[in-house]
Amino acid sequence: MFRRCVARLVQAGAAVVGTTSRPEAVDPALRSPDLLSLRIDVPLPDAVLRREQLTVLTRPVPLADDVRLDEVAARTPGFVAADLAALVREAGVRAALRQKSAQTPTVLMADFTAALEVVRPTSMAAATLELARVTLDDVGDLAEVKQTLTESVLWPLTYPDTFARLGVQPPRGVLLYGPPGCGKTYLVTALAGTGRANVLSVKGAELLSKWVGESERAVRELFRRAREAAPTLVFLDEVDALAPVRGQATDGGTADRVVAALLTELDGVEALRNVVVVGATNRPDLVDPALLRPGRLERLVYVPPPDAEADGDPAGRLAQRAACRGRRPARPRHGVGRVLGRRLCGTGPGGRAGRDA
Repeated sequence: MFRRCVARLVQAGAAVVGTTSRPEAVDPALRSPDLLSLRIDVPLPDAVLRREQLTVLTRPVPLADDVRLDEVAARTPGFVAADLAALVREAGVRAALRQKSAQTPTVLMADFTAALEVVRPTSMAAATLELARVTLDDVGDLAEVKQTLTESVLWPLTYPDTFARLGVQPPRGVLLYGPPGCGKTYLVTALAGTGRANVLSVKGAELLSKWVGESERAVRELFRRAREAAPTLVFLDEVDALAPVRGQATDGGTADRVVAALLTELDGVEALRNVVVVGATNRPDLVDPALLRPGRLERLVYVPPPDAEADGDPAGRLAQRAACRGRRPARPRHGVGRVLGRRLCGTGPGGRAGRDA
């Protein structure tokens, strides 16, 4: 019925324009050459366009001198105009509640920061991941690992135009591996806490389904959401359970098809722009080798257990971790670093991981 109505309008010489946020759900018959022949994709605004939209949206808003719209635009990846309007409105409400008795209340940068914790982009409405207020600066030790993650994950997501201008292809993915409890998931949490990208997390084999075709559909849906919300960080925790070596499964080939879908999404015909995939495992030998070749999870980063010389002060490192978790660390006393370095961190094969400490 709807198709016939559109056909009559087109035949009568009317211009028909349709909009949708789910083009894959539209009947292909409507996109035939004699009906809706043109398809125009409206991409998400980048940081420059978000800055211009924020300038327009905040014209009637009294802003304080400390408000930096460039920083707000950089911390709102995946936001569309409606999301930015909701952000400005939330910041204004917080400013009004804070300055009830003021004749001319002004919106501070702190109001925008608080609003960013409440307002989420529309493209991430289905995500329920709660991020901790942790950045890489809060992670003790692991200086080389943090530098590698900054260059391989944060820089491609933050400066995509620079990589394109230089003609450099950034890494598509990173695999973190190391003993259990050494902070692999904690490092990804710190990456997500920078606020420079949206985060989609997959834990273990939660994409697997007993129904034929549902596992592959879940993989496609994951990367479709990542493309729509770009720049996006996709975290695959316990990737050895999600992408084991093919040919050894006894589940009817479901795991093999999931691995094939992952390989296609990571390095297929459709480009994966402004999306970085980070996997974590303590058994890299169980991951399918095809997933580790260049163009996929090409960077292998070893996360070692802390040694006795970590940060020069193991007690300071433990206090720092306690502070990251919202606890008040005890004041290190004389000799505590030496005792912890000898009994907790260790220097040989009997040394313990950070989680043990």
